Amino acid sequence: GRGQPVGGPFSDYHGVIAAPSAQWELKPLLQAARLSVWAFDHLSGQADKFAPHVAAQATSPQLDLREGFEHYDRGRRQAGSDFSRKTQGLARKLGREVGELRFSFHEPDPGALQQVIDWKSAQYRRSAGTDAVFSRAWTGDLLRAVADIQTERFAGVCSVLHVGERRVAAHMGMRSRHHLHYWFPAYDTELSKFSTGSILLLRMAEAAPSQGIRVIDLGKGDSQYKRTLMTGAAPLGEGAVELPSLLTAARQMRRAAEAGQASGGVAAALLNVPVRAIRRLERMRRFR
Repeated sequence: GRGQPVGGPFSDYHGVIAAPSAQWELKPLLQAARLSVWAFDHLSGQADKFAPHVAAQATSPQLDLREGFEHYDRGRRQAGSDFSRKTQGLARKLGREVGELRFSFHEPDPGALQQVIDWKSAQYRRSAGTDAVFSRAWTGDLLRAVADIQTERFAGVCSVLHVGERRVAAHMGMRSRHHLHYWFPAYDTELSKFSTGSILLLRMAEAAPSQGIRVIDLGKGDSQYKRTLMTGAAPLGEGAVELPSLLTAARQMRRAAEAGQASGGVAAALLNVPVRAIRRLERMRRFR
């Protein structure tokens, strides 16, 4: 009875997919789907239907490239951002000290995508001690399936930055006609002092208008580089739709336990172990 967005944690936008003219109500829809709970953290649109169930608001930062990269870059510099200047300086330094830079907006070679997965998996192991993402076969299979689709309305995009013949940064994302979604960036840690990931992102932004891209969506998050690059943001909702059930009661008990832990004192000491165990189990099951 527990539902989650299609693609689980890989879904950076989700909601009810239906024709604009479709007539539907949220709770009957869940009942028809035999769901007691549908949890969301990147809800886009349909605010009137979901308003009572949104517990928090978030945003997905975006780069507006409708007037071209030069116009965008000039606006960022006037706003006080030095990201472009510093990144271009690092690119020149990389070229002088290591080798000539070469950029590919989309590299169809499956080895490029596999490089993204390998780098990203290593990053997860460094930061969390384990790779809960790409240790599951479906996650890599999903990225490969997206990369194989190349149509005007939707396509996978695997952008790569080379130094000579060596891949030093790569990004796997996807696009519609006019939007590019920034999804899985990765880079060679041996050259991290040159910020090769930033160089790649800047090259993607420079090339995007010539590919028909008007907006690059960086995805939800409050990273410094996103705040520096963004010109606007798309609103997102976080929360859950819950119908009366044993599952809902269990979720309410968990929230009460977390609140008790956060309050400190004796309650926090008693609840610390079970709350941590629940959170660890929840992290593990996200990619099942």
